[in-house]
Amino acid sequence: MITFLTKPVTSCPWIRQRVRDSYGFRMNWEEWRPQESILKNIEETLQLALVPNSEAQKTVQDRLNLMRNLTDFPNYLLFILGSSSFTESVRSLSGILLKNNILPLCTSLSQEDTTKFRNECLRLLKDPSREVRISISNVIVIIAKDNLKNWNDLVPFLVKTFITQDEFSEVALTTLFKICEELITSQKPQEEIYRITQEVFPKLVEYVAVETCTIRQDVVRLTNQFLQDYFQVMKQSIDLPTYLRNVMQLANTENVDLQKYVCHTFVIYVENQEECLLPHLHDVILLSDREVPT
Repeated sequence: MITFLTKPVTSCPWIRQRVRDSYGFRMNWEEWRPQESILKNIEETLQLALVPNSEAQKTVQDRLNLMRNLTDFPNYLLFILGSSSFTESVRSLSGILLKNNILPLCTSLSQEDTTKFRNECLRLLKDPSREVRISISNVIVIIAKDNLKNWNDLVPFLVKTFITQDEFSEVALTTLFKICEELITSQKPQEEIYRITQEVFPKLVEYVAVETCTIRQDVVRLTNQFLQDYFQVMKQSIDLPTYLRNVMQLANTENVDLQKYVCHTFVIYVENQEECLLPHLHDVILLSDREVPT
């Protein structure tokens, strides 16, 4: 049976003192160790957060509001997320909180500790728990949003994990997709876009032609997004005739959404007057005669 702390967190002097001591504190990831009392309190708070009761939720918010003032609060969350000694529900909730509190930690770490922290994130992408993998994926996307160009091993790691085609491939691909989509919405410099596209899309394009690949629709959608917004960059990153041939193999699909993406590919090639489309014009005309729902 789970026992929760019943007194308000604001009445806990040891947390108040820890908060005061944390001001001006610069994190050292190598030397950091969790304090058992704080770790226990955070665990119990996360357990309480799982209780569908308004009074319990108010207590949780009161506790978290104070805990967020701890400089090393994200460290505790990552520690819980990465430890199999906690329940999967507590670990997953810890990951959600970590996503919302990760940026202050990133600015407090030295370069050496940043590398160690990022390596821990990558390690958790291969955690046996799918919920933990999803949680750390969201954390990685948040970190990469403004730090991708300084995280040189992230994209190669994700690509390698994806092409391995095991139980960890799904979260690696999902993370890649989110990072790539963020590149478009944040309008990064073309140099940064090119560095990512040349690493990611040659591998993704190969999978468009693999019949057993279950994510071909997502690959075509994402590739088209980049072709539409960064055609010249993508032209330097992938072999356009190969991509077109692979997409042509999907032309007779019964999947309505995939039909739309195939048509979109043709439109992009036409708009950019891409000559490799010419040998396929007959097939394009046949496809245009089909009724594709809008």
